[in-house]
Amino acid sequence: MRVPANIWSYLSGFIAAIAWLLIIDAQVYDSKINVDRGYEQEMRFINWIPVIPATLAWIMLNVVPVNNLKIESDHDHDQGVRRFAVGWTFVSVFLLFGSCVAGVTIMIHELIQPTTLYTWGHITTL
Repeated sequence: MRVPANIWSYLSGFIAAIAWLLIIDAQVYDSKINVDRGYEQEMRFINWIPVIPATLAWIMLNVVPVNNLKIESDHDHDQGVRRFAVGWTFVSVFLLFGSCVAGVTIMIHELIQPTTLYTWGHITTL
């Protein structure tokens, strides 16, 4: 059974939406747990920095049709479309990888502090 290509795009969007819900839930729950235990650790913007470019990168990846990556024509216009699609995909994967590296860096920096008790918010940032 062959699955249509747009199904994978919908599935990817659904996974990204679930990830956003987990991130929001974890950040809110993380700050509530720490405030209830007497720590003044609230949700800060630095925890959201890797999430925003990663979301942009997922959107950039899903915009490119797979057929544009497989064009094998000798026509100049087709080669230009293919080069643009490959470049666009490279930039979006590079942005996604950079966001993952930033998320790991922020998570490690936040977890080495002795006042951090609950780590779910940092793990979901990845």
